Amino acid sequence: MSVNLNNSTDCCNTDCTNTTVNVPGPQGDAGAAGTNGTNGTNGYNGYSVTDAAFTIPSANTNTNIPVDQTGWIAATPTADTQIIFIGNAGHFLVSGKGTGHITGKPLFYTTDPGTVGQVIPAGTVVSPAGLQGPAGATGDASTLLTAKGDLITRTSTGATTIGVGAATDGKALFANSALNTGLEWKDINFTDVSGKINLGTQTDTNTKLPLDRLTGPSDAEGDLAYHNGTSWARLPHGSNGQILTVSGGVPTWATASSSGLTAAVRATLTYDFSGVSVTADSEAVNFSSASVTVNGSPAFTITVDFSSSASPTLPAFIQDVTVGYDPFTFQVISRSSTQIVFATTAGTGARDADISLVIFN
Repeated sequence: MSVNLNNSTDCCNTDCTNTTVNVPGPQGDAGAAGTNGTNGTNGYNGYSVTDAAFTIPSANTNTNIPVDQTGWIAATPTADTQIIFIGNAGHFLVSGKGTGHITGKPLFYTTDPGTVGQVIPAGTVVSPAGLQGPAGATGDASTLLTAKGDLITRTSTGATTIGVGAATDGKALFANSALNTGLEWKDINFTDVSGKINLGTQTDTNTKLPLDRLTGPSDAEGDLAYHNGTSWARLPHGSNGQILTVSGGVPTWATASSSGLTAAVRATLTYDFSGVSVTADSEAVNFSSASVTVNGSPAFTITVDFSSSASPTLPAFIQDVTVGYDPFTFQVISRSSTQIVFATTAGTGARDADISLVIFN
């Protein structure tokens, strides 16, 4: 029980004679009941579900995505700041919304499953998504190098490996901008060789230039290498009987009759008591016929007719004269564009002779 003092008449001094004591009355009746509060509204799911099918458009093209609700999508004034993910379609950048649709354009991130023109069915989940992260760092080189001789290079999109491959001994690494890797292993061709070779450092102990690596696409016996003013090139061997000439500063094989030199009129002459026979060599060029006139023993003349016109000013001679007993000597006694005549100038009574006749004209 509490005691209340009357401020006017009561005191606490030892000489006080008056004290008032207040006693509380009984508790009153309970008040009337208050009214019930109103129910709250239902919240929105943090995602939507498509309620109709839609087609994925091309990149940076907006389309309306029909959904069951859009309460979790940011307001239109914040367009192009929110990214969503649609199952089997991929990431979309939101540019607006309505009561039953979201407007957005596909971003086609690297791992997105959707493609242009793909139909996304109703019932597909549409949920919030984050921005695409930066590309990951290149892995450790040991994950790319798996075989002896592998090299790492970069393509237009990232690192890759160039394998040495099979049977690569003697191949060289060349730049090739047409390839995705920019590099290739290949044989060295004549056309790949340029510049000058220091013979003081690039020869072997026998002072031989190591040209065995200068291979061509179809090497054959008799091929020649020449420089075309820019790089080394291969000249395939010619046909039997052709001669090497120059056309436009480039060496070429040509038939003798089409060159500036009418070459190799060949014949075998046999002279004895029974007469003289003349046969043309199998590789004769510009040879029509030959005849022999015996002027005495052992003097005679040899007349050779050409099959086509030839210059009468170019040198002509006979070589490889084989005589049975004594030597013969010859001189040109007349010549024209169609014929040349040789005559013996010496001889001491040989009774037979075998003469190998070669005329260069």
